[in-house]
Amino acid sequence: MTESARKILEDLTQRFRGVPILTLAQTALWDDPVKATFKALLDKQMPGARLILAVMDTDYFSRLPRPPAGTKPFDVVPHNDGTTQGLWAAVGEMSCLFGAETVPDCHTMASHGVQVHRALSATEDSEALDRLTMAWGWRGLAQTRGRRRLAGDVKLMECGQALRKQVEWALAETESIANRALGSFADILRIRIRDYVAGHPDACLADLYLSLLPEIYATLLGSQPGDLEYARSSDLMRFNRRTAVRLRFRPLDIFLNPGTASIARKHYNTAVHDSGIATLDRFGENAIPFDLAIPGRGRGTIHLHPSEIRVDTDDPIVIPLTSPVRNRRELAKTLEQELGEGIALIGKAVALIPMLAHEYVMLLNETGSGYVTNSCRWNRLLLEDGIGFQLYPILRLGVRPLDTIGSAGGCFRLPEHLAAAFGRERVSAESVQNGWREAVLSSRRELAEIRELRGSGAWLRREASRSESAQAEYDEYLNLRKQRRKNGIRIWALNQLSRRQLESLKEVRSQINEMEAEKGRHFRESILPKQSLGADAAVDSEYAKALRVRSEYETRIGRLRDCAGELLGNLAVISKRRKAIKSDSEIALREVRLAELAGKAELSRWRRVRDLWLVAEGLVHVQSRPTAWWFPCVDPTGQWFRGICDSAEYRWEPMNGETCTRAGEALEAIGILP
Repeated sequence: MTESARKILEDLTQRFRGVPILTLAQTALWDDPVKATFKALLDKQMPGARLILAVMDTDYFSRLPRPPAGTKPFDVVPHNDGTTQGLWAAVGEMSCLFGAETVPDCHTMASHGVQVHRALSATEDSEALDRLTMAWGWRGLAQTRGRRRLAGDVKLMECGQALRKQVEWALAETESIANRALGSFADILRIRIRDYVAGHPDACLADLYLSLLPEIYATLLGSQPGDLEYARSSDLMRFNRRTAVRLRFRPLDIFLNPGTASIARKHYNTAVHDSGIATLDRFGENAIPFDLAIPGRGRGTIHLHPSEIRVDTDDPIVIPLTSPVRNRRELAKTLEQELGEGIALIGKAVALIPMLAHEYVMLLNETGSGYVTNSCRWNRLLLEDGIGFQLYPILRLGVRPLDTIGSAGGCFRLPEHLAAAFGRERVSAESVQNGWREAVLSSRRELAEIRELRGSGAWLRREASRSESAQAEYDEYLNLRKQRRKNGIRIWALNQLSRRQLESLKEVRSQINEMEAEKGRHFRESILPKQSLGADAAVDSEYAKALRVRSEYETRIGRLRDCAGELLGNLAVISKRRKAIKSDSEIALREVRLAELAGKAELSRWRRVRDLWLVAEGLVHVQSRPTAWWFPCVDPTGQWFRGICDSAEYRWEPMNGETCTRAGEALEAIGILP
């Protein structure tokens, strides 16, 4: 037991005795059951303490924004920056051993100098973008057709086949990487899911997850755990006349009370400013930071107008009011009358944690719920104005699976990017434990170096120092660039000559215009009056002189026009010579080859940056949020998971307006991140 675990137990015994502890997860097949480490601690030191395992069924089912043609209504998909760009998957996601939803997207690649379009032009693979930007070792269960639906409205008869396909993929990949037959829990997981889907076709994923959690906890802990409670978010957040009195709905009051509503809105917007979280005005007029989840009708933002309540489900719901709603009881009564008592009221990102922290100590993974800092900031601002809440702190759990993986024993068969980082494909568990931090740091250093390389030539120069074939390509690239520069000098000289000719032409045309203007003025002043009087040049010397001057104007203008014509001819010759250089077949071939070498270089840079980024980001993700079923599948002896329990670190994250902890600092403090 770590010192932080002892301190947490002391606080739970003295400061928070009797307060129920809540976990809230989207799935049972990812990291949340790792919190069995905390259950093991409670069973030894605080038997009887209430631990509630809750599963979200009030979010929209994971959805693919732009599904490829021919996909099934529910399918298992990877996450990339191509055909599955914008995928949101939380209700159903799985990672194989060492895998994570870390997408090496085009923006990340470009930030490391990769010229994405040039790289893609160097390959005939139509799926190159998908392959190069795919999160390694991760698959999501997603809806691909039809209207958005709440997770609780999707039946296992619809998504069960895809779920089983996802589980088979995750277990098969894990077995290949673990380089050993998986423990019996792999078959147990398959059988439990198969049987539950077959026996409960009208149940939803949350029901399946709740049926799996006792099995997962029992397997991790080595015995059937007692004193565990189970819930769905639709139960926790049920909102009607009977439940509205619960403390968890108290944050509603400050938005319903006319005396505090404007302050609550202002502080909410301040708390989320510049965080990427939408301010309330983004949702429309009179929006409050709460959604209604309505079975069969979806989920939407609540808008409170004096004369109506509007809910922004896909088909908006409008409820007329005879008088404004002033408190949560009035709101619950009105909503129940119109929508029934089965609705749930869910706080948006920043409001949800303060709702639950009224009644529960929430147990969160160290990197879980990235909105907590904003929630803390919001409550601090409210407290400063006297309308904030006294909330229970968040209990953060930090685990170190890679620092204890040596106890799993055996030898792993690493995927390509990890094999490159460790220097070989087959690596012992102990070597992974001892070397993963250096692999991450080394990858970060190389990524920083690559960011400093400008252009394809710089990348080719780097690669030339690593292999003879790359040196040959770099030499060819330099020679082609040299030839291009020679041609460029010729074209530059022609461009300079062309510019001078154009400047001269502009000057000549200006002189012609001036001369024409002078000629016209002279005609109006010196010739037209004489002509109107019928003057004869033979007897009128002034008239004769004026005609001679006009003739001189015409002669000079003619010479200028001849000059302009000569300049135009020169420009045509220059243009022809320039086109000849550019259309020269040898030059064209050299340009094609140069583009090929540059494209190949960018493709090579992309692959290297991708591999490094997957190591630098992926391993850190694995260290901070491992998948729970990895442990009994990879190490049936339980030693790996016992190491997780013994090394687990805990900390309190206050929500009562004290200094809000920054996640990065906390992670570094307990050693999760290198």
